Amino acid sequence: MTANEYEYSALLGRIPSDELFKGHDMEAPPIRVDLTAGIPDASVLPRDDFREAFDGIMRDPSTGFDALSYSTFAGLESLRGFVAQRRGVSVENVMITNGAMQGVYLAAAAVVNPGDRVLVEDPVFPGGVRILRIAGARVESVPSGPHGVDVDALERRLSSGERYRALYLVPDFQNPTGAVLGAETKHRLVSLADRYGVTLIADNPYRDLWFHDEPAWFPSEAFDGSGPTSLIEIGSFSKTLGPGWRVGWIVASKRTIALLTSLRQSIDAHPSVVSQRIIASLIGRPDWFESLVRAERKVYAVKAGALAAALRSAFGESIVFDEPRGGYFLWARIPGVDFGESDVTRRLASAGVRVLRGEAFGRDGEHRDAIRLSFSHEAAGTLEAGAALLAQALDGLR
Repeated sequence: MTANEYEYSALLGRIPSDELFKGHDMEAPPIRVDLTAGIPDASVLPRDDFREAFDGIMRDPSTGFDALSYSTFAGLESLRGFVAQRRGVSVENVMITNGAMQGVYLAAAAVVNPGDRVLVEDPVFPGGVRILRIAGARVESVPSGPHGVDVDALERRLSSGERYRALYLVPDFQNPTGAVLGAETKHRLVSLADRYGVTLIADNPYRDLWFHDEPAWFPSEAFDGSGPTSLIEIGSFSKTLGPGWRVGWIVASKRTIALLTSLRQSIDAHPSVVSQRIIASLIGRPDWFESLVRAERKVYAVKAGALAAALRSAFGESIVFDEPRGGYFLWARIPGVDFGESDVTRRLASAGVRVLRGEAFGRDGEHRDAIRLSFSHEAAGTLEAGAALLAQALDGLR
């Protein structure tokens, strides 16, 4: 390389292409129904409470300047305490992050060296895979089903003699399938992680949005110890309060939290103080957060049911899916339809309905007959219209 030639770093060269929205042509006909957005229903967000909290903080001389100044690297202790109390751990086991994605990034930075093998569930949230690849991981897949990752297949892989550094998964209301790991499975995963020296990176932003049955926690004993431990758990307020706040958290061993706090000090210093203080002031009100998520669960349960019923009505037995039990998404297969084909893409665009291709959540062209449908943002009537448009677009292909 001569003196006047420039190159980007190897890290930037590891950024994979974004497959999630491939095929979404911005010049296509107008979209009538968008079933891709993993964002909250605007009607459930307590914007009046947000405004009141912000005004109160800014008008109070004791908090107004602090909210616009620097803060502790691990985040506000009141927020950390809220997470710690719900999780049954010490405040020293918790740090606040700029959203769950930063939590995944920090977790990957903590355990992955370039060239390390890391396992992911299949299908998998591609945003997590991108972060792992940026960290230099060699990503391999373990099959997943209606009840989450196939633990028997995982154990066979771990016992094969290959060294794996981590397993990345979304344990509750998985993105994209909506699967939930049971209590026994979570205990078994921690046991396998301890036996084989594998860190579980549990990316869990949908956990609070259960419809009927609350998911089990991973055993809190996984956070014990003075050094690296088997579990790094990541959560977020993005799915309950809105992603614009950029407030999430990590729960891990005290030593891991101390090291991650030191790392993030050199990246972004600390999370947004304004966002933290607004959320902290609201969750400090008795039953405020629990009351909100109870209302959100009801709204999303109704909308999930409306979408499921509309799909059954429109497709009959030609569509395969499990009824959502929480979260934001419904994962559907339509055998005989290849959503990766350009003809199918054109049909969907012409009908004005947007979905996410299953292939974007798999590896090596898998899940081409699957789609992820979001029921979180659109109204129930719009979801029903979307199911009808989808069936119309695919008429003659199934």
